[in-house]
Amino acid sequence: MSSNYSDFFTCEPIPVASDIQQQIDHARKVDEVLEKSEPRAKRAWFNPVDNTIKIELKTGVRASFPVHLLQGLQGATSEQLAEVEISPSGYGLHWESLDADLAVPALMSQIFGSGAWMVELERTGKLFQPLNAHSGRKSINSQ
Repeated sequence: MSSNYSDFFTCEPIPVASDIQQQIDHARKVDEVLEKSEPRAKRAWFNPVDNTIKIELKTGVRASFPVHLLQGLQGATSEQLAEVEISPSGYGLHWESLDADLAVPALMSQIFGSGAWMVELERTGKLFQPLNAHSGRKSINSQ
């Protein structure tokens, strides 16, 4: 009984370069559309004075978000919050030491985390707490 080992080592052809190039070209076109229609971060930083994450968009618009509203950032130190990184596309913010990620378009739409996170913020009233402008903490007069 003889066998031809080459029969066992045949496989489907690998996608040709043109197929891969078409996928790359399509992804670039999608990114171009999103670049023009969705907010993308140019800079991001933590401001310890008012305990906020600041974002400057590629359009020059600036926005500020209280840390207590942002999912994954609770209990973080100032040093950890200052380690914010922007994804290469400008679409996301990332904190490596906190294993936290937030999407810039979502933040600009006042979505500060998952659906469950947003429900909890609303349930506890945290979405509507006025902040003391100097401390970033709940104002004593906001009860």
